[in-house]
Amino acid sequence: MAAAGDYLLQPIRDELAVHIPEAEWRPAVVSGKLRDKAGLVGAVRFAMDNWSREREERA
Repeated sequence: MAAAGDYLLQPIRDELAVHIPEAEWRPAVVSGKLRDKAGLVGAVRFAMDNWSREREERA
């Protein structure tokens, strides 16, 4: 089951790895807390905020 969880979270981790260096703040999920629900919600919100900001900049 843990392997399935890691498989599902890998795209989020990859997305964070792309955006973290350019961020002015680092969310708690960067320190390896992706396994808890709050960390996962934070990771998704962080990725979506960056995606929205990039979309607005391109428009």
